[in-house]
Amino acid sequence: QYLAYLTMQDKNWLTDARIYSFLMHNHWNADAPLAQGGEDIFRYAVTTHGPDWTYNLAHHFGWGFMSPLRAFVVEQQLHADWSRPVRSFVEIQPENVYLAGFKTAEDGDGAILRLFEGAGQSSAATVHFNLPGRTVAAAISCDARERNLSPLKTDRASVEVEMKPFETATVRVRFG
Repeated sequence: QYLAYLTMQDKNWLTDARIYSFLMHNHWNADAPLAQGGEDIFRYAVTTHGPDWTYNLAHHFGWGFMSPLRAFVVEQQLHADWSRPVRSFVEIQPENVYLAGFKTAEDGDGAILRLFEGAGQSSAATVHFNLPGRTVAAAISCDARERNLSPLKTDRASVEVEMKPFETATVRVRFG
């Protein structure tokens, strides 16, 4: 209501450098009391952008803020060619497909990737691995419980996955 009031009173209210946040709405008396105790944490990230800002860029910004990179130490000596330029160990195209999870399969048979299409577009995703000394031996589409469904098109370094809008896909990758 306050926002509507400002809009009616001042036609140029966006230039006042205010930030508004609608944190909660608990004025539904259907199945929850109007007042609820407890602590809540609200996190914000603010950035600037130009006129070419898209929904996908906003999604990337939010995803990066809520899912920061984590580093893990691998105490194993790999005998591979590390003279190539430094790159990510996994690269995904197009940019509207995100790597939501990467882990060892529950049954120990390869790695499980969880991919998420975040822009509402059907996409042919390509997952490319930059793992010195390792190649992709097989890739299989799985259900969320990691049960194998169907083989995916792959070569020695990448896997192709067809994604529907806002779909989460589970992929098993076996490395050689």
